[in-house]
Amino acid sequence: MGILDTYLPYPFKGIWKLIVQHPLTQDQKGRTALRFLRWQLGSRVLRKPVAIPFVEDTRLLLERGMTGATGNIYAGLHEFESMSFALHALRPSSAFVDIGANVGIYTVLAGGAVGASCLAVEPVPASYESLTDNVRLNDLNERVDCQNVGVGKEAGELQFADTGKSGGNRVLQEAPPGSGIEVPVTTLDALLEEPSPSGDLLVVKIDVEGWEAAVLEGAESVLSRPAPTALVIELNGWGERYGFDDDKAHENLVRKGYTPVNYDPFQRRLTELDQRRSQGNTIYVNDIDTFSRRGRESRAYAVLDKKI
Repeated sequence: MGILDTYLPYPFKGIWKLIVQHPLTQDQKGRTALRFLRWQLGSRVLRKPVAIPFVEDTRLLLERGMTGATGNIYAGLHEFESMSFALHALRPSSAFVDIGANVGIYTVLAGGAVGASCLAVEPVPASYESLTDNVRLNDLNERVDCQNVGVGKEAGELQFADTGKSGGNRVLQEAPPGSGIEVPVTTLDALLEEPSPSGDLLVVKIDVEGWEAAVLEGAESVLSRPAPTALVIELNGWGERYGFDDDKAHENLVRKGYTPVNYDPFQRRLTELDQRRSQGNTIYVNDIDTFSRRGRESRAYAVLDKKI
């Protein structure tokens, strides 16, 4: 990887390795390096949030320390497969639900770039503030409903780790009172019983640091709906910290008619997977024909200097 790989300190080496291997940037390492260095230096000088161009005419209000979110500065779409899937599957007539929205990357993508109706849920107050800032920045208040709650198997309260705006907002299930931030919790079924996004197709992203199985247990009605529905979800073994078996969660989804799939954003092609992904997001769909057609028929979106 050249001189940057030799002299970059840890953990920047890991970030740089991801950047140069990313499908959108592996053929433009020089420009990507400039974006990386400009952000690393500029964010230290400015020490305040900066509005960064995102997909199409959208922008992201980001600041130093927003781990994961800042990957979109370098690579355009940090989680390339699943973010491209959301872009291509959704339409302005569709609905998107963002569980564990953090600062709102997927919400801005779905609500701003595509124009879908969105429900964005983020339990930690600091991240929720950044989420609403990004919704306002992109003039999405009428299209996005933001909820400052947690989501789980049943209603109640849970403690969350106070990680500020850096992400990693995980549940502290057995921590002593006062160890984290006390947050009201509801279920996905309850959220979607209230006034919520409705449309011809639903995509639900769930990224809750190992708490995914609990969210699914509180989503029986949502998962049983006959309309075309997709899940973008991390089931990568982190559920063990809460006593969940992510393999069992995967098996339950398959029994409900959800198929794990791979999505090729360049070919606009869905192919079935034999099992869940062990790292990163797995995409599940209950109607592979519909989602395949939506991908093929989607318009192209401008990301960095490319069309996806």
